[in-house]
Amino acid sequence: MSTLTRRSLAAAVASVVAAATLVISAPHAAALVSRNWNDFNDDGYADLAVGAPNDDVGSHGGAGVVNVIYGSANGLKSAGNQVWQQDLVHGPGGAGAGTGNHFGTALATGDFNDDGYADLAVGAPDEDVSGHANAGAVVIIYGGPSGLTASGSQALSPNPVAGAEFGAALVALDAWDTSGVSPVKGADSHADLAVGKPGTNEFFAFPGSASGLETPAAASYTCGSANGRCGAVLAAGDIDGDGVDELVAGAPDSKVGALDGAGEVVIESKSGSLSGVDLTESNVSGDSAAANAHFGAALAVGDVAPYGNDDLLIGAPDRAVTFHSTSVAGAGVFDEFQGSSSGISASLSENEGSANVPDNPETGDHFGTAIAIGDFGKGSGLDLAVGAPGENVSGQKAAGAVIVLYPDLSSGFWTQDDPGVGGIATKKDLLGQTLYAADFGRSNQADLAIGVLLADNGSALDAGEITVLYGTSANGLVAAHSQLWSQNSPGIGEKSQSGDHFSAAMH
Repeated sequence: MSTLTRRSLAAAVASVVAAATLVISAPHAAALVSRNWNDFNDDGYADLAVGAPNDDVGSHGGAGVVNVIYGSANGLKSAGNQVWQQDLVHGPGGAGAGTGNHFGTALATGDFNDDGYADLAVGAPDEDVSGHANAGAVVIIYGGPSGLTASGSQALSPNPVAGAEFGAALVALDAWDTSGVSPVKGADSHADLAVGKPGTNEFFAFPGSASGLETPAAASYTCGSANGRCGAVLAAGDIDGDGVDELVAGAPDSKVGALDGAGEVVIESKSGSLSGVDLTESNVSGDSAAANAHFGAALAVGDVAPYGNDDLLIGAPDRAVTFHSTSVAGAGVFDEFQGSSSGISASLSENEGSANVPDNPETGDHFGTAIAIGDFGKGSGLDLAVGAPGENVSGQKAAGAVIVLYPDLSSGFWTQDDPGVGGIATKKDLLGQTLYAADFGRSNQADLAIGVLLADNGSALDAGEITVLYGTSANGLVAAHSQLWSQNSPGIGEKSQSGDHFSAAMH
């Protein structure tokens, strides 16, 4: 595998001078600079929604819940937290919580009705709809002065198809106006919502309006090979700089040529030069697609180069990496594609053997499983957090780690064994399986929520938890004031149950 480092990228764009940008969230980093897309009560601090899609609701096993923890001047707080499940916000046809719905599998936030309060979209991709098993649905919960409220909640499940998994992935974007046509950015201030339907290799875009999300969808797309699961992962951002967001979809199981599971990514746009662009690892300089690399399993968009346009980062967490002439299976990589006015212009690849990345690639690290972008501090520019949930820590297999890369070429390597970080690294915790960056409080920097998907909570095995690291202007992410959240945390509604998978989705 050919590898260019971020040092090489910095040299390539050294003549470009870009202003520092405060980014409060990822993956949709650019739009969040000026829009209230993750603050449900508009108090100036981002809030955190956490999916536990395997949580039982009454007698319904795996119905799923979403916990909401609100931000404050002192960071995330238990006061005022909420637990949402489908008996509170009914699905299509008035259906409530159901066995195996997996409500909370995917989450997205955006101000879909432009009332100044962020709203929450929740995917329940295995909900049965009108007799169609696992057709899937999405529920919208609207924000207000007191935070999220059931009043006016909305359910989407158009044209249900058995096994379609509508709602398996979600992302907010700014690309359509209320008539379903492409606006100049700012002509329509409502957030739009894209929804993945990977069981049928499709994804859709629903425009926002003063009354909420509109149906039918303004646009629908298909991509990937048969069983490629196009739409299983979504991201959005203005890659070509024309003022209208591009919509990016991963098909991580897609067959490329004769290579099963190599994966591909498609970019669609209502304007500009990027509509219908198809990417595989063959588009990475000096590389080629590889079987079972699952390119497109993680996506993030933000101006990380930086030179003014959003860039696209793509994880291939099961990719083998050549290190000291030895192939390391499942070590994982992420690939960076630079945005420009003419579209995608260049690329680089990073793995744990790259010059500015700490640690070394090891079998089954799965570096690139999750990617988050945010300004964590430590100088100007955007920083990257990359999950390696298969990382072995202190002899604990797959305890997991997160690597943070700063523009000054310094880095951080975080595990639950670090002093001041809550929890203890334990076998198969999978820390770093999910990541979310936002400014929850304490400073003006972005903070990082790290999913520990299979952490045990007492007798609740594989219940899941979250570690939160706070950003600082001088030092970036630090352990000081870090928090450990689970459904057993004091003051948090709901209780941990075995297999809940709290942190399976965060936004």
